Amino acid sequence: MGPIEQSIKNKLEQSYHPILIDVENESHKHASKMGDESHFRVVLVSESFKELKRIERSRNVHELLHDEIKKIHALSLRLFSPEEWGNLENKDSLLSPNCTSKLR
Repeated sequence: MGPIEQSIKNKLEQSYHPILIDVENESHKHASKMGDESHFRVVLVSESFKELKRIERSRNVHELLHDEIKKIHALSLRLFSPEEWGNLENKDSLLSPNCTSKLR
């Protein structure tokens, strides 16, 4: 895990105390070489999002990650309240596969 990815994860964990957090460096999927830190996808489930509209959630996360966003090209956010996450079908399509499943 690179320093930008670690910083993103740490800030989100400290600020949102997530029920679920999945931060994936997708840079290698975007004409970047392995190890680059330019494209990230985040899935975050937190009670903090319960009363917020989607745009407010995104604005808050962008504000929190202001320094990291200046250093990267793209950030994809999927932000859910626990209730929204519980009602969501096909959650697996949003999450990174477990390391063990990549080996199978």
